[in-house]
Amino acid sequence: MDTSVKRTLFNIFLVLLFIGLGIGIGVSICSYANRDTSKPEIDVHYDDENSSIPDRFTINPKPEGAKDYLDKTYDHPYAYEFIKGYFVAYKYNTDNERYEYLNSTPCGENCEIASYVHFNYEDLDVGRVVLSSDEKNIIFDFNRGSFGSYDFIEIIQDNDEKYFVAKDGSTTSLMTLYGRQLYSIRGELTDISLAGNQGLDGYMYSIKYNLMVYKENNKYGLLKLDSGIKLIEANFDYLRLIYYGKNEFNPNYVKIKENDKWYLYSIEENKKVLDIGYDQIITVYNDVLVVEDAQKIYFKNLKGNDLVKISIDIPSPFEDIDWNWENISDYVSFKIKDNNIYILLPNDIENLYYSFEDDSIEDNGNYYKNIDAYLSSGGKNIEVYKYYIASRELLKMN
Repeated sequence: MDTSVKRTLFNIFLVLLFIGLGIGIGVSICSYANRDTSKPEIDVHYDDENSSIPDRFTINPKPEGAKDYLDKTYDHPYAYEFIKGYFVAYKYNTDNERYEYLNSTPCGENCEIASYVHFNYEDLDVGRVVLSSDEKNIIFDFNRGSFGSYDFIEIIQDNDEKYFVAKDGSTTSLMTLYGRQLYSIRGELTDISLAGNQGLDGYMYSIKYNLMVYKENNKYGLLKLDSGIKLIEANFDYLRLIYYGKNEFNPNYVKIKENDKWYLYSIEENKKVLDIGYDQIITVYNDVLVVEDAQKIYFKNLKGNDLVKISIDIPSPFEDIDWNWENISDYVSFKIKDNNIYILLPNDIENLYYSFEDDSIEDNGNYYKNIDAYLSSGGKNIEVYKYYIASRELLKMN
C-alpha cells in the first residue's frame, strides 16, 4: 500500500474519530441540560409491604405473662394489652377467628397510649401506636417492632397523610410513619417542647402545601416540610401560616410578628410586602386582606388600603391560636364560603360552637347549624356579616 493511500485512510480515521467525539459530547451536553433537577416527591405513606423499610426496628422476645391468644371480640385487625412494663400486640387471625400473639416492646413504668394530644395515637386498623411512659416515648409498629426513644413525639396530619415529629434533646426530626427519617434540625420544627400540651398549633404546618414553621434560638422561620430546605430564615418573633378553610392555607403569604404587630410576608419574594402592622391578620383570600386592629375588623387590599369604609366592632381581640377548623367559640370567627368572607359574632352567649359544613339544622344544645339554613331560620344567637369579594360590599345578614 503506497504512502498516499495510507495517508488517506489515516485522514478518514481521524475524521470519523472527531465525528464520534463530537456526537458523544453533544449527547452529554443535551443530557446535562435536560437533566431533572427537581427534588423527587417523598411518599409519606409507606404502607406497602414491599416498601424500602430502614433496618432500625427491634423485635423483642415474648415477655413473661403474654398470652398466645387474646380472648377478645373482634373490632380491629390488631389488639393489645399492657403486661409488667411491656406493651404486647396481637393480630386477628381470620382462619381461627381469634387474636394471636404478634409482637411486644418494653415501655417502662406507667406506660400508656400517648393520647394526651388532639391527634389519635392509637391506629389499630394499620397496627401502629405511639407509647409514652415516665422514661421515654417510642413508636411501635405491630408487625415490625419498635424504633427510637424520644423525649417527645407528635403526629401531624392533613386528611390521611401523616408524619412523626420526634424531639430528642435539642434536635427535632421529621420522619414517615414507617420510620424513614426525612431530616433533623437543631431546634424545633414547631412548639412541641413540652409534652402534655394541646398538640401542634394548626397554623404551623401544611402537608398539602409542603410548609412547616420551625424555631431556632427562640425565633421563627419557614421550611419545606418534605426536605427541610429553609424558605425563610428564623428571624421573627412569630411566624404563622394564613388559614382560610379546612386544611386550606394561603400558599403565597405568611404572617410574621415583630414588636407585637403582625405583618404580611411574601414566601416567594422572602420579604415583607406590607409595612403596616396589625393586632392580627385574620386571613388573606384572593386579593382581600382581613385584619383586626383595636378590636375592629377591616377589609383591605394587599397594599393596606380600605376596601370598605366601615369596620366591624368585636367584643374581644382575635387570639393567635385555639381556633377550631370550621367552628367558632366564645367571641368571633370567620368562614370562607362561595368565594365570599363571613364574619361570625356570638351575641354574649358563652361556649357556643357553630359548624357550617352540614346542610341540616341540628340543635343539640350547642347549636350546630349551616350558615344559610341558620339565617333562613331566623337564628339570633350569632350575628353574621358577609363581605362580597366581587362587589366590595359588606352587609350584616341578620
